[in-house]
Formats: sequence, C-alpha cells, structure tokens
Amino acid sequence: MKDVARFRQRQGGILEARGDRAGALAAYEEALRVNPTDVTTMTGLGRLYFVGEDWEQARKIYQSLVLQSVDADAGVTKAEVYRLRCGDGVSFVSFTRHQTVSFT
Repeated sequence: MKDVARFRQRQGGILEARGDRAGALAAYEEALRVNPTDVTTMTGLGRLYFVGEDWEQARKIYQSLVLQSVDADAGVTKAEVYRLRCGDGVSFVSFTRHQTVSFT
C-alpha cells in the first residue's frame, strides 16, 4: 500500500507543477488516505488547501503535520509548520512562493 501512496504523492506533485489543482488534490488526498503520516503528502495537500483558501482543511493538515517527524527532505521545518498551524498567513505565503515540488 505504501507504493500506492508514493505513486499518488508523486502524481500529485506532477499535476501541481502542471497547474492541475483539482487533479493534484485528488492524488494527494488518495495518498493521504493510504498513508496518513507521509510528511511530503501532507505538505503538498496543505499547500493546495491554503492556496485554494480552504482554511479549515489547511488548518487540519498543518495541525496533524505538527505531530509528525519532519526531516530536512520534507522541504519544510518544524518551526514553519508550527507557524502555519497557528495561522500566520504571511509566513505561509512566503513559504509557498519558495516551496519546491518533490518527486522523490
């Protein structure tokens, strides 16, 4: 099942990079359903919820992300996740402008 989650997470990243927000959301949501603790998936999904102004879903993702073990490969630090969870929109906008999509 983790292979399915990894595939859907990568697919979400590709679709996001191509500008297909709806397709990326569907892929990330499926990846999260299969593997609900994947930091890369949670980061991508939270970013799309936030950009789409789905504040409640973005908050849920970032609250869950605070509980995860975040490493350097995630593209986000624990401090950034904490600020995002607290609703610091300025930090989030800055974060999303510099965030790169990971295909690993």
